[in-house]
Amino acid sequence: MEETSSYLPRLGSMIALEKQSHPKDPADELSPVMQRAKDQMEYYFNNFNLERDKFMLRKYQETSNKIPVDVFMTFNQMKKLEISADNVLYVCSKSKHLKVDFGAKTISRIEEFKKDYFRNERSLRITGFPLDYTSNDLDAVLSKYDPVWIVPQSKFTENGEKLFNGNVIVEFKSEEDLQEAIKGIKDLNGVELQSEILSDFEQKIKNMKKSKD
Repeated sequence: MEETSSYLPRLGSMIALEKQSHPKDPADELSPVMQRAKDQMEYYFNNFNLERDKFMLRKYQETSNKIPVDVFMTFNQMKKLEISADNVLYVCSKSKHLKVDFGAKTISRIEEFKKDYFRNERSLRITGFPLDYTSNDLDAVLSKYDPVWIVPQSKFTENGEKLFNGNVIVEFKSEEDLQEAIKGIKDLNGVELQSEILSDFEQKIKNMKKSKD
């Protein structure tokens, strides 16, 4: 099952952010299409997706965390990118979350997935990032807080193109790390963002739905 997206209102405390640039080795640069493929593959394997996507979780369990690349080549979002299975393996080898067996043509998570009922309490939903931000831009801003996963949220255009909608979900190892990230981001200047602990945000959404019933 693939990702769906919907508009969600901005909630929470105000945060400020400035876009940061870091020197990169040109050899590490991926083309825009290859970068989108890497981002999409990381999305399939992230903790939040595995907790809700029954198909991906089943494949993860059935293959003991060694999913054949051919499985992903059947997904609509990967088909739209029109890249080869070998290129998918290559971009996954560049991921800090994934590892590749080129001989067996399988892709695995580096860290074993474990169900965590308190994950959302250690995660932030941050909205308002510039729409032209890439996953590399997000990583440059947030990686200093040692997040477990940075998951960009998406919207789909009328022609089915998948675009960043300015929102991210960021999982941290502890509540202390989460609070430190909020304090650190507040000290930056630039684009205003809004942030809320993910469990609080989801509870508000549930309450809103109940009030409409």
